Amino acid sequence: MKWQKGRQNSLYYKFPLITLPRFDMYLLKIPQGSSVPTHTDPVRNKKHYRLNIDIIKPEIGGTFIAKTIFKLPRITIIRPDIHPHSVTEIFSGYSLILSIGIAI
Repeated sequence: MKWQKGRQNSLYYKFPLITLPRFDMYLLKIPQGSSVPTHTDPVRNKKHYRLNIDIIKPEIGGTFIAKTIFKLPRITIIRPDIHPHSVTEIFSGYSLILSIGIAI
């Protein structure tokens, strides 16, 4: 296992912890100067749910924008298959997120 470049033509990185056909767990690192453009993550013939836990929050920027199912200051549950989501540019610091996904 090693850090891999993320999708969406952005400069974030993902570290796979578990990757199964219907379940995954990643560490996501979004460095200073990066953002993630608005996108969806479709899963064919399944409902996709994702739990994101902010381990390290950036000092300035890096706001996660999405319609949420559940939200606390460091915990978010979303439907990334049907709701567009993004992260604004990080101006200071970086973001480290534990992201757990399931398709049912």
